[in-house]
Amino acid sequence: MAQLVSIRENIIGFYQKYGLIVKAVIKFILSFVTLYFLAQMFDFGSKANSPALFALLSLIQAFLPTVFLYFSGSLLIMLNLWHLSPDILAGFAMLFLVGCLTLVRVDRKSAWIAMVVPVLFFLKLEYIAPVLLEITIGLWAVVPASMGILIYFLSGYTESVSTLLTTTEAAGPAAGLQRIANLIMIDKYLLVIFVAYCTVIFISALLNRLFYERAWLFAIIVGNAVLAVIMLCGRYIFDLDYEVWRVFLEVILSVGICMVYWFFKGIGDASRTERTVFEDDEYIYYVKAVPKLKIAQKDHNVRDIHMEAEKAKDEGESVPAAPAGKPAEKGEKSSSKRSRKKRDNSSSRRAKKEARKEAKKAASIEAETVSETGDKADASGGPEIKPENREKAVPSGAAEQNREKTSSEGDGTENTKNSE
Repeated sequence: MAQLVSIRENIIGFYQKYGLIVKAVIKFILSFVTLYFLAQMFDFGSKANSPALFALLSLIQAFLPTVFLYFSGSLLIMLNLWHLSPDILAGFAMLFLVGCLTLVRVDRKSAWIAMVVPVLFFLKLEYIAPVLLEITIGLWAVVPASMGILIYFLSGYTESVSTLLTTTEAAGPAAGLQRIANLIMIDKYLLVIFVAYCTVIFISALLNRLFYERAWLFAIIVGNAVLAVIMLCGRYIFDLDYEVWRVFLEVILSVGICMVYWFFKGIGDASRTERTVFEDDEYIYYVKAVPKLKIAQKDHNVRDIHMEAEKAKDEGESVPAAPAGKPAEKGEKSSSKRSRKKRDNSSSRRAKKEARKEAKKAASIEAETVSETGDKADASGGPEIKPENREKAVPSGAAEQNREKTSSEGDGTENTKNSE
């Protein structure tokens, strides 16, 4: 499992890195294959059935939304039906307008499926589509899938109508469209396919939305099993002649494709995904725990030699000299000059700071000594220092203290005089 997850992470990383190119290539291939096989299905001598034209249209559609595949495919079919019969062209035009109202106006992202489904029928891969359409698009896939089924069976009906129109001389104005309507009503295989597609998509959508740990796997297996049962019952009830072994083979292939799709969709370690339900007096709790499983990326250590050399020079460490015979480059000379300027500036700043600190210390020491000598002279009754000179010698803080002392002494003498 770890190796598969590693492959998935690498593919996802490649897609994230080159997503625009990958999308353009996929759109080009899908558009070219679809137009090419639609031309094979409705080949009535139109000049538009040219591989060079298909390649040009596909190249244009590679950079456009996928809904343009619906318009280009429908236009190609109408150009071919114009050479067959105008009434059949009118009938298909009505179907095209219904598709525009239901697909393009409601969910244009799924309109291209209406052109891809008939190609799958033409390639005998029709039993792969139902469950795969449900897990990729949802319940809405019934609408484009039904339109695609009608387009495929219309291609088969137009072949029989073309022979009828070429052999019958007195054909009515709407003989071709009436013949196609009669064939739709009596075709039992069309009925079985419609029932199979609608039932499988509905059951798969219902099971896929259950709150169960393996609901997606349950929906894939049960949906394909129901498809096989319906096709077997339809074959024996209506006495149809399609091969049973091909039904089982395509059902197994559909299960594998759906599993791969879910693996790349995000369930890489599905065995550890847990769902549980519990309740209390007021609520019912639905809990889903999905583990985080990621592949550790390799660490790439990039060593920058020039940055390490500059850092070592700034710190004052010794740097190995360049080998003899190889002159220093211009970038190395300029980096060494810058580092020298930085060192000179830092040393000058340090010297200025130290000089300021020493000057402050000397000033404080001098102030303390002056204040101490003044106090001693007052105590011993020695020569009195005048206040003016003392203020000049003593800093501002010491001068204020001396003024406070003299004012207190003066107040004391006045009090003694009053008492006497």
